[in-house]
Amino acid sequence: MFLTKIAPDGLSDSRSRAIHSKCIARGENVFREGERGTAWLITQGATRLDHRAKKGCDGWTSLAVAGDVIGAGVLLSRDYDHTATALISCVVRPWLPSEVEEGKAAWLQTLVRADHRVSEAVLLRSGTAQQRVHRFLVLLGNIPLELPTLQDTADITGLTKETVSRTLSAMAQSGVIGLTGKQRAQFVVSIA
Repeated sequence: MFLTKIAPDGLSDSRSRAIHSKCIARGENVFREGERGTAWLITQGATRLDHRAKKGCDGWTSLAVAGDVIGAGVLLSRDYDHTATALISCVVRPWLPSEVEEGKAAWLQTLVRADHRVSEAVLLRSGTAQQRVHRFLVLLGNIPLELPTLQDTADITGLTKETVSRTLSAMAQSGVIGLTGKQRAQFVVSIA
């Protein structure tokens, strides 16, 4: 497949050091719908994208993982059209307009990844509960993986919190996933 992640260190060493990365805790916003700011490259973790300001459009619309650029509409002098919230702890850094000029191939990769992410998001809402949750955890990436909240997982997979909880328990009991930690701070340590 023609998809690759944008390397967070794709800039020269001096330029890379000049760019300030931000650590975003689970549940914290990277940016809010309607605000102005910069586009961000996710270098670690994952975010959910929601419409919150428009009447009748509340709720989850997509997600972005490491290597994805979020908030790119600001490059066209627009406000953010989504709210981006960390699903799990993540690290983001500004994605500058000069990077578009310096790396047109990387920009095209970003567009291809965005198109692919839409397809992945649709799949997160089809199939059995176990298939949905499994796809979601695999999509989030690296192990060990901070487990997103039950509510976030439910919103994204189109399930209820209770169904997600039962599904995670069943997956852990059957060995499909390995979990460690306490109830509100669990980590996935293996995925079959």
